[in-house]
Amino acid sequence: MILKEDTNRKQTQDTKNKHLGILFIEDSQIDAHLVRKVLNKYMSYPCSVRHVEDMAAAEDVLKEDKGIDLILLDLGLPDTAGGIDTFQRIEDIKEDIPVVILTCEHDHELAINIVGSGAEDFIRKSSVSNDPELLCDAIDFAICRHKHLADLKKQKISELEEKDRVIQWITGSYSVTQ
Repeated sequence: MILKEDTNRKQTQDTKNKHLGILFIEDSQIDAHLVRKVLNKYMSYPCSVRHVEDMAAAEDVLKEDKGIDLILLDLGLPDTAGGIDTFQRIEDIKEDIPVVILTCEHDHELAINIVGSGAEDFIRKSSVSNDPELLCDAIDFAICRHKHLADLKKQKISELEEKDRVIQWITGSYSVTQ
């Protein structure tokens, strides 16, 4: 991956005090180094990138480190059986963390399936070489989408709980201790 020079991104009011913890699961040291370089240069806020080379190490990190805000995932890991298996294994353990796929895979159907299964985005490593800000945008958008969906979920849960309280009050099954 060769980086093309571009302008630096500007900080917005929303990103001035932001710090992002990223778990990067990638078996290539070269790609890991280049992604760190891209994030250091082009992200509008600081990122801590924790790099691991296989799924077993990623599982250990996710069990111990609660400071992970986003996962960057390569699909070609040495201890997984292909793209779908790699993504499914991270889905099973990631809890509530958005996942952006960053891979050399050029399989559109695979990309559609993985995004349809919950990944926030699917980016080819070769695209990042030509447009480094593409990765930064994908990360920003993934974080925003994930936060927005979490807020909507909380709002819907709150609305349902309020409806339950009204129904309990109307039916006479309401209790002060609830």
